[in-house]
Amino acid sequence: MLSTSDKILKVALDLMQSKGFVSMSFQDIATSVGIKKPSVIHHFASKLELGLEVIRLYREHCVDKLKLITDDSCFISAADLLVQYFNFYIDIAKTKDKICLCCVLAGEFIALPKPMQKEVKLFFDLHQNILEMILEKGSRENIISRKINIKEKSSNILSSLQGALMLKRVTNDISYLNNMINFIHEDLFDIKSSR
Repeated sequence: MLSTSDKILKVALDLMQSKGFVSMSFQDIATSVGIKKPSVIHHFASKLELGLEVIRLYREHCVDKLKLITDDSCFISAADLLVQYFNFYIDIAKTKDKICLCCVLAGEFIALPKPMQKEVKLFFDLHQNILEMILEKGSRENIISRKINIKEKSSNILSSLQGALMLKRVTNDISYLNNMINFIHEDLFDIKSSR
């Protein structure tokens, strides 16, 4: 059974992924959890405190999900690591109204308090670093061209996947994400075969 603070965090994550941070209120959370607004404030003194905790927990959850990629990278091919990375996005896309929390927050970035902006940047830096690691491994395995700019290509992949998630949300059509994943995969391996 979840504690009250855990219920608050779960509801806050759900609301932030669907409505955004700016639109979320303590009253929304209290209503969803079935408590009074002062009880939310008892656990989280400010919306900023709650938002920071939600992002931190979300990033930790992502790290845990992507840990296989970083921990087992010496035993798994870059192509298989890329499939595992794509699965992170596919899992998010299977939800009805949600997209990646930090993608939602990126849309509100200017309105976010500075500490939350920092946390959002850390999330995207984590993903950028994981993608760079996968592409570097693919280059060493000689399945991805050594001529590509790994930092630029990983940035393009990250941007494309996040954008595909947003389109999936708007259209409720997961094919945007699936098509982007296929395109990225073909592009990476066509780069190798065409050099």
